[in-house]
Amino acid sequence: MREALEKVAAFQRAFFIKTGHWPSDTGQEFIPDNDTAQLRDRLHDEEISELSSILVGIDEDTSEAHLLKEICDVLVVVYGTAVTYFDPETVEEAFNRVHDNNMMKIDTGTIVNGKLVKIKNHPKVDLRDLTGEIECTTCMDDPEVCAYVPGLRHCDAAQREADTPCLVCHDDPKECENAEICPWAATI
Repeated sequence: MREALEKVAAFQRAFFIKTGHWPSDTGQEFIPDNDTAQLRDRLHDEEISELSSILVGIDEDTSEAHLLKEICDVLVVVYGTAVTYFDPETVEEAFNRVHDNNMMKIDTGTIVNGKLVKIKNHPKVDLRDLTGEIECTTCMDDPEVCAYVPGLRHCDAAQREADTPCLVCHDDPKECENAEICPWAATI
């Protein structure tokens, strides 16, 4: 995923450098309804509409090759919006968390109109630590109870008690790239 995000970011940067069209640049602050947000919205609408036309048989060309091309166009626009506002590493981590949360629905969710629907008390995905809205997802930045470990963006003591995974190595300390700060790396 990160490689695809980086390719789209490189395209957007090249487009910005060539044209000076700033809404196409990467690394922007998200401001609802500004020129950048409006551009991203138009691009999403256009590409989703083209994909939908194939899926429901309105488009003259309903070949699998055309379907695949339109799927890729949607991915380029979605990834483009992602790198407009976030770095590829952040998007990849967010995606992994959302995916893990979705996988938990398999055992508890119900199917409604072909969609897997979560149960009422299904935990929400909290990405605020990735957006800088909070630093620590365990103590919610309460310094009285936080044993915050810089780089991990959560508390190692509270995290072990809560039995939540390390955001860096997902509890596999042999695979942890930040072994010096991973609370589980000390256990191997």
